[in-house]
Amino acid sequence: VISGPSVLTLKRGFKECLVSRFDGGRIVEIDYSALEPRTALALAGSDLATADDVYLEIGEHLGISDRETAKQVIISFLYGAAVSTICRIANISKDVLSPKLKNLKKMFKYDETIFQISSQLTKSNSFRNHAGRQIFPNSSKSGTLFNNFCQSTAVDVALSGFGYLLDEIKKNSMSAYPVYFIHDAVLLDIPAGELDKMQDISSALPTYLGLDFPTKFKFLDN
Repeated sequence: VISGPSVLTLKRGFKECLVSRFDGGRIVEIDYSALEPRTALALAGSDLATADDVYLEIGEHLGISDRETAKQVIISFLYGAAVSTICRIANISKDVLSPKLKNLKKMFKYDETIFQISSQLTKSNSFRNHAGRQIFPNSSKSGTLFNNFCQSTAVDVALSGFGYLLDEIKKNSMSAYPVYFIHDAVLLDIPAGELDKMQDISSALPTYLGLDFPTKFKFLDN
């Protein structure tokens, strides 16, 4: 953020205060479903990247049926949490869950990714994410490096999809106006007559990975 409000740290409640510039228009948030794990799976060449519900699918592999628990476990794994922490979240003993977490690492090609990153770090204090953007990690821990790689690439994936969306707005001579972009979401100010069309063209966005990623369409204003 160079100027204006710091949207990256904007408290949740402030988003609902935004008002449309159009008579009868709406403020809409379009964000990706399970962007980071979906991106990591796509980079690993896993078919699960196109699953309708990534958290439920991976949870099944881990023996976790509750979606919210599976989501917390997967996000904790991607953020480099310790095995003990993940076991506590899942409420599953280490003896039972550890072998499954090893399979999860294979699913995400965790070790291969860390090896590639470490090879780059030995030559400099940075590495390139999948999109080729230079990343400067603040730790050499494997969990942090994997997280930096996945998070940064997911942002570039999001930007490629939102870039397509803005191109579609221009191509269709729509009046919808982007308010701001934040991580895996974009806020748009949309005239009433364009809401249905916008929902249709944004339901799944093409990304530079060659896959269409599903999104959620949510009204923020009252």
